[in-house]
Formats: sequence, structure tokens, C-alpha cells
Amino acid sequence: MTSSRPVLESSPLGSGWRPIFGVLAVMVTWEVVATLSPPGLFPHLLKVGAALVAMCSDVVFLRDTLLSLQRAAIGYAAGCIIGILFGVATATMPFLGTSIGPVLRWARSLPPIALAPFLILLVGLGEGSKLILIAFGVLFPVWIATHTGLGEVSEKLVWAARSLGASRRQVVRLVLVPASTPFILGGRRTAIEVAFTCLVGAEIAGATGGLMYRIEVYRLTFLTDRVVAGLVLLGCLGAGADWLFVRVSKRLSPGIFGGAQLATVRRGARRG
Repeated sequence: MTSSRPVLESSPLGSGWRPIFGVLAVMVTWEVVATLSPPGLFPHLLKVGAALVAMCSDVVFLRDTLLSLQRAAIGYAAGCIIGILFGVATATMPFLGTSIGPVLRWARSLPPIALAPFLILLVGLGEGSKLILIAFGVLFPVWIATHTGLGEVSEKLVWAARSLGASRRQVVRLVLVPASTPFILGGRRTAIEVAFTCLVGAEIAGATGGLMYRIEVYRLTFLTDRVVAGLVLLGCLGAGADWLFVRVSKRLSPGIFGGAQLATVRRGARRG
């Protein structure tokens, strides 16, 4: 059975000169709106740039930014691990697929940010509630991608592994998971955006530090230029994380499935 597989496309940052025209169009539109808006409501780009430079030289702001990145990274990693494990379990164990699958699908329909008040009541305003919220949001796109990827693997690959003497566990570890790598990577890439979205919600709901917390402080003190500069930085961090993920994945991820994987199956079956 053949099926179309997701591929790691180029980063949304783009390449070459074409993205520059889009950036210039946004900048021109921004300046027009800033000129027509009341003073102080919509800051000019030069003022935003000056605010961003000043913020990046502020130790407190840099500490808040690093704290947010740490939260996003830990929550993302935990959500990916849990999502992959759930995906493998529901795809390879029919009982779990029919029993846990509906529960996960119901939980997936619940917006992660809606859990913020409950998590604050449950574990308080500490780091635990924020990390759980991020991991909860990341879990579902990774679970769906893993479950779908394992279901799309050609049966011929499984038969080939079985003919080489591979056990059920070896088939999952050496055949199904490597062959579904493009799906898993696609789900993990989608989860990066989800992680940053949940990070914003978690820090707005209740935090005493972090990038979005600092932006909220600027809002309360009517520092519009710093609010916009913080949002620009937040967008750059998300786009940079996506760009880094694509570059690292293209270097480290194995191929779809080929002779190297079959050789690995053969060696594993002999050891088993």
C-alpha cells in the first residue's frame, strides 16, 4: 500500500529575496497606520526598534525571556514524549486504541488554555501548572501524527521484518516507528506553535515572570512601544524555533525506510 507522506518543507522564514518584499509591505502598511492613528496608540517602527534594543539590554527582561524559553522547551519535550508513547500504544494495541482513543479525542477538543484556572487551583501558580499546560497542548498533535503515521506504514514492510525473524516489539521499534518518522516530525513541528500558544496563555493566567508576563506589565503601564517590541520578539522566537527544528530534523532524521533499516531489523532479529 502506498500513501502520500508529509515532508519537512522549508521554514516559513523563507529563503532568497522574495520574503523581503512581504516584510517591506508589512512595514509600509504599519507606518501608514501609525501615522493615521492617535499619538501613542500605534507606535512607529523606529520607536519599536529603539524599545526592543533597550529591552534586550535589560537584565530583568532577558531573564524573563530565558524563563519563557525554558518553560516552552521543557513542556514541549514532555508533551512530545508522552504523545509519541500514546501514539505507538493506540496504533499497535487495538484494546488501547478503542478504550483510550475516544478519551484522548475528547480531551483534544478541550482548549488547553481553558485548563489554566483548574491547574492553578490544583498545583498553584508555580512552574508545575505552566509546564503541564504546555505539555497538554503539545501532546495531541504529536499523538495524532504518530498514530496516523504508524497506521500508514505498508504491510509489506511488516511482513519483510517478520520473515527475518523480528518479534512484535522489534517490528514496532525497528520498522513502524522509523517508517512513520515523517509523520512524527510533522506533528512535532506543529506542536512548536502550540507550545508557544500555551506558554502565552499560561503566563497571562498567572505568572510572576516570563516574556508574556513582562509584556503584560508594559501594557498596564501604557508602554505601547515595548508591548509591540515584546510581541515582535515572541514571534521571532517562535519562527526561530521552527527554523531550527527543520534544520536539525533534516540532518538527524533517518530516511523514510530503506536498506539500512532492513539491515537493522535483520541484526536485531538475530540478537533476539
